Parts: sequence; C-alpha cells; structure tokens
Amino acid sequence: MKIAVGTAQFGLPYGIANRAGKTPRDVAASILARAKAAGARVLDTAIAYGDAETVLGEINAAQDGWQIVSKLPALPADLHPREVENWCRATINASLGRLRTDHLCGLLLHRPDDLLGPKGPALANALIALRNEEIVHATGLSIYGPDDLDALLPGGPAGAPIPLDLVQSPASPLDRRLEQSGWAERLVQSGTRIHLRSVFLQGLLVMPLSQVPHRLSHGTSDLQRWHDWLTRERVDPVTAALHFALSRSYAEYVVLGMDSSEQLEQILNATQMHFVIPPADLQSTNSNLLDPRKWTAP
Repeated sequence: MKIAVGTAQFGLPYGIANRAGKTPRDVAASILARAKAAGARVLDTAIAYGDAETVLGEINAAQDGWQIVSKLPALPADLHPREVENWCRATINASLGRLRTDHLCGLLLHRPDDLLGPKGPALANALIALRNEEIVHATGLSIYGPDDLDALLPGGPAGAPIPLDLVQSPASPLDRRLEQSGWAERLVQSGTRIHLRSVFLQGLLVMPLSQVPHRLSHGTSDLQRWHDWLTRERVDPVTAALHFALSRSYAEYVVLGMDSSEQLEQILNATQMHFVIPPADLQSTNSNLLDPRKWTAP
C-alpha cells in the first residue's frame, strides 16, 4: 500500500480543520490495527509531535512490525558545534526509548537549513555516523518546498552533505511545486525516495469555504476554483486530493494523518474508487497559502 500513516494527531491537536483535538490512545491503536490489516506498513512521526512517540511505544507499534520514520528537531541555538554529535545521539536514543525500538527506518531533519549554518558539518557527520551504525537506516530532509532544496543543494542531489535517501515534501492538487520545479524528477533520478505530505493542505482542502479562517482570505480565489471543480465533477475533496497524491508516480508513499477510525475508512474506501485526477490548472502560486508557516495567528 502506498499510504503511510501520519501520527502528528496522536501527540498534538494538529491541522487547521482539527476539531477533535489529540487522538486518544485507544483510537490510535485501532487506527494502526485497521491500517495494518489494509496493508499499510510505514509510520511517520517526529520528536516534535508532542507525545506521539510515547503513544507509539505504548501501543507497541515497532514490535508490531511498523517501519518508523521520525524527524530530528532544530538544533538548540546555544549548542556548540563540538556538542552536536552528543546532542544528536542523546536525542535519538531518547526517541528510540519512547518508541521502544533499537532503530529507525528513516530519520529526517525537521529543519534542513541547520545544515547550512556553522553547526552543519557536525550535524552531517552525526547523521552519517548514525546511519553507518544502522541506528537509522535512511537519512534525509523534511522540506516545506523546493526552495529548501535550491538552498541546500545548489549542485543537485549529488552534492548533499548527508546521504539523501529520503525527502518528505508537501504536495496537493493546489501545490505542485515539487514536480513543477523539476526537483521530483531530479530526486528520483538520483535514487532518492520521496514521501508526500500535506495532501489535504493540513485540512484546508476539505473544509467548506465558509469555515476557512479570515486570515487565509488571500487564498479564497484558489480555494473557490477547487470547490467549483469538485462540484462539477461530483467528487468529495478527500477522494480527489488522495487520488492526486496516489497518482504521482515519483512518490513512494503518501503520508496521511487521521483523527478517527472513520477518517481511515473514508481514505481506504477512496483508494478503491475510480481515480478522478484534479487537473493542473487548479494549482496555486500563492506561497502564503501553500506554506502553513505563513498562516498567521488569528
């Protein structure tokens, strides 16, 4: 199955459309059991996702055969370069303890531009060492858009300071920057695996227009075009966005978070439907809409 289970909701009230808050542990366990029965095998988490790692450890996700990809948080501002490797090891060891496992299938940098600063070489060396010791089986980056790759890899994937086994990137019917920039093709050609996230733009694409926060009114025209197309095609937003992501040939997995077993069933049902692919003219060029970091507080 091409779906990886996102676990941010297991540790945080995550997403602009989230009304239920953090997912209860028993519901998280039910979601994983049903997803595994449907063929899912990969979990996406992060040290910064509240107590998501602890929840995964308590429900024995690693022992149950799940392949876990996690993310290293930003380096502390007051950390000296000489202390970077010890900090990385201590941080990952604590993560492994919470997850109750001895390795990670993947470790991504939650803030890739840490590689560009004065601590960058020490950070790269620490990640390479963890990979060589098979504490992590793959290393890579979690990006917000292709601009991150432009800054980090001006010479292309071959010039990456760490083994670029995996890149996680946002993508949705409105956000096609990774492929439009040419980076999707370049990464695949270099052997880098791609995981897509934010398929529903953190829930924005499945919200009625009337519920879109006023602070995102600058995106109304793009969202209106999306909803107009859904109405014409008589397709629901979850199905359409999911079909878009699953149809991307360059993507190894599509990371999907869910708050409930009902949401998981909706997703699983959508994968069985005739694919309706949203057209390219729905894409947005509004970076303030596509980058949740720019969604200012109300």
